[in-house]
Amino acid sequence: MSRSAMSRNAKSPLALLIPLLLLAPAASSAQPQPEQDAVIRQTANPTEGAVIGERIALSVDVLFPGTMPRPPRVYVPDAPGFQTFRFESQGTTMRERIDGRDYVGQRFEFAVYPRRGGVFTLPPARVTFLDPRGAPVGTAEGTPTPVSVRVPQGVDPSTPVIASTSVSLSETWSGPDGTALKAGDAMTRIIRREAADVPALAMQAVPLSAPDGVRVYAEPPLSEDRIARGNLTGRRADTLTYVFERPGSYALPAVTQPWWDLRNSVPREESAAGRAVTVSAVPTPASPARPFGPWRFTWRDLGEALAVLVPACLLGWLAWRLGPGALSRWRAERDCASRSEGAAFRALLKAARSGEADRTYQAYLTWRSRLPAMEWTDTKTAVENLEAFLFRRRPPAAHWSKIEGRALAADFKRLRADLRRRTPAPRKPSALPPLNPISIP
Repeated sequence: MSRSAMSRNAKSPLALLIPLLLLAPAASSAQPQPEQDAVIRQTANPTEGAVIGERIALSVDVLFPGTMPRPPRVYVPDAPGFQTFRFESQGTTMRERIDGRDYVGQRFEFAVYPRRGGVFTLPPARVTFLDPRGAPVGTAEGTPTPVSVRVPQGVDPSTPVIASTSVSLSETWSGPDGTALKAGDAMTRIIRREAADVPALAMQAVPLSAPDGVRVYAEPPLSEDRIARGNLTGRRADTLTYVFERPGSYALPAVTQPWWDLRNSVPREESAAGRAVTVSAVPTPASPARPFGPWRFTWRDLGEALAVLVPACLLGWLAWRLGPGALSRWRAERDCASRSEGAAFRALLKAARSGEADRTYQAYLTWRSRLPAMEWTDTKTAVENLEAFLFRRRPPAAHWSKIEGRALAADFKRLRADLRRRTPAPRKPSALPPLNPISIP
């Protein structure tokens, strides 16, 4: 191959890309996987002589040679007869030199609480390795850890046992005093417990016991765990409500919390004394008034009866005295009003607006009959179209509807207003006789 051809091949993009593609698999295979060189150590403290309910510190160390791509995820499976907790959100960073190489990693701590005695094996921890982006790239396991647990004399293993260096228990009451209770009242009792190096979930529930005639209700407990400089303190608050159903004397039970003193290796017990209460019956309200007479009426009953009877008698007397004459006058006024010109005119307007020609004409005749003779002659021009439609005069009206009826009603209203202006109002008759009466021969 000539030198010019070699120079052209060297400048070709494909010629530059082929060596890179051939070297890529070799480079990726040469990159070490994190799970291959990682060191996983699993230890427990104590492994022997632990007391039931005592905290066993389980540590899982995950170390990487050189650098740690990303902190792994560590999980400890549950084991029968143990409660496992993890209180730290992140592990503790650590550095070591192993076999002449520098390692960096994290320590993950778990708290394991045994609930029964014997020799057990804690399961191996499960480690999930992550790449710098957080994606899983591999898994590994720790080593099983044997532990032995003993049950001291005087400790009941059938209930949750607390093993600690310090335990406290207190209670508060709210509601009526124990001597002022009545049937239906309620009292609230809050029991607070605190223990060192023991989580709140490891404490036993408060028993719901109450004497016959008293109902007890429990609210969900409030649990709180605090960690300060690696020291754990568990707090739990239980709220009980006692409702007294009937009167009587009751003894509300005490609450106890047994525990094993790790400092002095002796069993102890914290307790909250109960309370003796006396519940009285609800008093019956007394009658507000003294009864009198053989029918046991009260003054209040007599006043209410008089307040009803007196107005009723008065109204009956007024109706008897004024009823017949008032009814006759009302009927006379009603008949007079129905025969008046105003009533006839209102009926005419209503008939005209309905669009019914026959009904309108009959109402017109009734209204016209109640007008003076000198006035009704002026109304003939208003009904010419209506008469032309009804009697087919020449030229006849084409049709009659509500439109024509409303127009006729408006004409009647204007006509009546003109008649009122031209006709003086009638003078009211005087109660006195005329001064100069006209004599009739």
